[in-house]
Amino acid sequence: MHPGAPETSRSLVAVDGHVHFHRVFDRARFLAAAATNLRAALDGTAAAVRGPGLLLLVENPDDDFFDRCRGAAGRNMDGWLVDPTGEACSLALSRERDRLVLVAGRQIATREGLEVLAVGTLKRFPRDLPFRAAVDAALEAAGIAIVPWGFGKWTRFRGALVGELVASADPSRVFLGDNGGRPAAGPEPRLFAEARARGIRILPGSDPLPFHREATKVGRYGFYLDLEPGPAPAAALKHRLRDPAVRPRPFGRREGLVAFLRAQTAMQLRKRAGSGR
Repeated sequence: MHPGAPETSRSLVAVDGHVHFHRVFDRARFLAAAATNLRAALDGTAAAVRGPGLLLLVENPDDDFFDRCRGAAGRNMDGWLVDPTGEACSLALSRERDRLVLVAGRQIATREGLEVLAVGTLKRFPRDLPFRAAVDAALEAAGIAIVPWGFGKWTRFRGALVGELVASADPSRVFLGDNGGRPAAGPEPRLFAEARARGIRILPGSDPLPFHREATKVGRYGFYLDLEPGPAPAAALKHRLRDPAVRPRPFGRREGLVAFLRAQTAMQLRKRAGSGR
């Protein structure tokens, strides 16, 4: 059984809370990996009823993966049948015994170099918003906001900004995010403990990097949630998360130290080459 897997007879879904589809990815490989990894996460539980795997897309300003998938609604896409749901910001994908739900969303890169995730929205956000303005914009558009951990981003003045948010935020609407790229060895970020003390929950996700090999990491790290997705899965997910009593449980594993160092070196080389992220 996966660490942290809940034993329950209720409907259970596995959610990857931080998903990018980078242009270097092969779509068929990406979707197959998501289905395989999320199914494996559910197979490690005692749940009698298992729902679809949910991918929370947090696309950068120039990305349009969700829009392209929505354009395939009612048709076959890489072996998947794409169906609209009862809401504009989600899609249902099915293939044999696999079921996925894509939830639209955006990653807001702030002026200070932090990130804010807005999930379950089609809204596009201005670039370089100040951090607190980005949080407010995500809350207005999506109802919830997630501030994900990033290597080197929660230190000094930026760490102080996140700390101020943790100290004052509504725990039913603001979350912190963990990601599969954080090294498994070593202590967890101090702000995670501070968040938990205030009732702010932590939502894990894979956060794949823009390299071909990263496409298969989608769905490897995320959280379990008791959920009835219904015709509006994004709305149902956010409604469930708004309940402070709900405690999403993580699944999967994070990077080993060698893989983490290799990935960070590759990212630095990529940035120096001027391609950005």
